[in-house]
Amino acid sequence: MTKEQIADFIHEVVAAGCDPVAVGDDCWLVGDADLPPDECLAIQPTLDEIGRRYGDRDHLHFEIIDYLHSVGRVFVLDTQRSHAAH
Repeated sequence: MTKEQIADFIHEVVAAGCDPVAVGDDCWLVGDADLPPDECLAIQPTLDEIGRRYGDRDHLHFEIIDYLHSVGRVFVLDTQRSHAAH
């Protein structure tokens, strides 16, 4: 995968039914684990196919996180929300 493909990759993962999010500044999740178990299993072939088409993305780990932040796809812990309100 190239940096230019990150937006398309995330769009396809979302279109497949997942909710990819950045977790802080050093982690990101595809979001398939949030699905009910049967849906999670059913979506795996689609995610595998997307992964095969885009190829290795490990070298873009932080760029993917930056992109997710830029489009508002960020997981915020409830404790972070409550602290932000004070």
